[in-house]
Amino acid sequence: MEKIQWQDFEKVELRVGKIISAEIFKEARKPAFILKVDFGDEIGIRKSSAQITELYDIDDLPGRLVVGVVNFPKKQIGPLMSECLITGFHDKDGRVALCIPDGEVPGEPEWSVACYRWGIRGSRDVPGQQRPGALCDLPGWY
Repeated sequence: MEKIQWQDFEKVELRVGKIISAEIFKEARKPAFILKVDFGDEIGIRKSSAQITELYDIDDLPGRLVVGVVNFPKKQIGPLMSECLITGFHDKDGRVALCIPDGEVPGEPEWSVACYRWGIRGSRDVPGQQRPGALCDLPGWY
């Protein structure tokens, strides 16, 4: 495994978003869905291809929260221009399980990765409505 510097990680913009629609990606080489994910007012709605067909039913995806990388350049995947990377993990059989947060996170962009830098697990309580688009708190990341 290649080691990276902390400064490399700080460049990755992880956001919590809510899937608003999912459709079968008919033109994909490997079975996949096209997801539209709402990352809140600042980022907006982004499209992505996700090879998660083995573990997820298409009808169960809308409304789910996911973690996405929103600052990669757009990537052409067949006829789809992917606008973000939805994160997940391969199981021992190669199936992809989504990286999902415990719940919606209050939006406060300046909080960023500071919670990890200082060894604080989780995000602080912030008054106000919880909504998609908040920065992600990944369990176990310090």
